[in-house]
Amino acid sequence: INAEYMGVYKTFRLPTKLSMQDRVTAFHEDIFVLFADIVGFTMAASKVSAQDLVMVLNHMVCEIDRHCEDEGLEKIKTIGDAYMCARIPKMSKQPNESPSKHAERTLRLAMSILEIAPKYQISDTTLEYRVGIGRGPAVSGLIGKTKFAFDIWGDTVNLASRMESTGLPGHVQICESVYKIVDSTWDFNERNVNIKGKGMMLAYITKRPDKTLSRSSTMLIREVVS
Repeated sequence: INAEYMGVYKTFRLPTKLSMQDRVTAFHEDIFVLFADIVGFTMAASKVSAQDLVMVLNHMVCEIDRHCEDEGLEKIKTIGDAYMCARIPKMSKQPNESPSKHAERTLRLAMSILEIAPKYQISDTTLEYRVGIGRGPAVSGLIGKTKFAFDIWGDTVNLASRMESTGLPGHVQICESVYKIVDSTWDFNERNVNIKGKGMMLAYITKRPDKTLSRSSTMLIREVVS
């Protein structure tokens, strides 16, 4: 977050409570929201202890965090095994980049996420991410009275979530407004998806080329916790 927004969101020293007058929010006209979710996680998780499961998730999330920081996206939160982040131009170190550049950064992160999961296994299940990206306006900030957490809200967030949930394992699915501004070197397939509350929409899906992982490059859960 750049210096201006560091002050706005009181990153250095949050109060223990906020009054209604102290609520801190900001409107963003055009941001990129990314959701990533592990496919088949619930079934795989039932095979191991909660402690072991969290250990693997922590390794995976830490990897995504590093890529997220490298590409200049804001980590919003993890929700179970899901990861949510956003490219918010006004809050980035490159606020004047073109929309296509912001889209490229978000897509590069998405592709990196796809490569992370196959390095890990839960029991005999190799993990795989499904990623979705949406674009549009949103509001960010802090709400509530206690346990403050920076978050974003709006239809764009819902769209990104639906891009993820209607996508395919090992793929990144993006909405039409993202597709229209990305470089032609990206390889997408057009498809129709049924979005809850919106009906049928055009979406575009791509996949990182498959890579054969050697046994030594795959981290089993028992190896993570040893």
